[in-house]
Amino acid sequence: GTVINCAGGPTPWGWLSCEESTAPQHGYVFLCDPHADRVQMPNKIAAYGRFKHEAACIDTRSNTVYLTEDQTDSSFYRFVPDDPREPFVGRLQALRIVGKDRHPAADMTRGQTLPIAWVDIDTPDPGTDTVSAQAQEKGAAVFARGEGITIFKHEIFIVTTSGGPIGRGQIFRLIDSPDDPTLEVVVVADETETINRPDNITVAPWGEPFFSEDSGGTNYVRSIGPDGEIFDFGRNALSD
Repeated sequence: GTVINCAGGPTPWGWLSCEESTAPQHGYVFLCDPHADRVQMPNKIAAYGRFKHEAACIDTRSNTVYLTEDQTDSSFYRFVPDDPREPFVGRLQALRIVGKDRHPAADMTRGQTLPIAWVDIDTPDPGTDTVSAQAQEKGAAVFARGEGITIFKHEIFIVTTSGGPIGRGQIFRLIDSPDDPTLEVVVVADETETINRPDNITVAPWGEPFFSEDSGGTNYVRSIGPDGEIFDFGRNALSD
């Protein structure tokens, strides 16, 4: 009974499957058992919010889950459990740039690092698609189509497909430390030959990020070097 299930992400309790839809009765994250031997009843996590979800990742130190939203004026979210032992009971929050209400993250440049804070979402499971509007009414930053997300050694990499000066993508690094949380731009598409609408992202065990593209042209899997240089890893030669 789910629709337009998108990237999702792994957790200690199973796979999170994210609906990229806000059709009636949809727009949720579902917990799935990857070891099930038969079709399961849906396990909806309404506390993670009702919006156009894309992907999710978890910081297992606190069981905080980070969630992207795939729409042109999206917000970026985290779900903080009241008690890590009860991971689905807590608060949904949206990222805000300190001192900059509704800051357009798409305008951030490579290497720019800004301090962040979090605002609470009062109604995470509304009847209509209002979660991002709630967030931005409280000053949450505006992202240009949140896509893939991953975590590596407590650093969170966030992809936006339409950010940057030519609208072809950005990759951010979020350090959500209790003392000095920051959002940094790691990669910005200045030309389509370098990066063209990045989508999903992961990090190799040795710390090298890899991301896939989802554009109308030739799509690549690319990697990011230690100095931010982009390398071509694989080309999709089969289809568009």
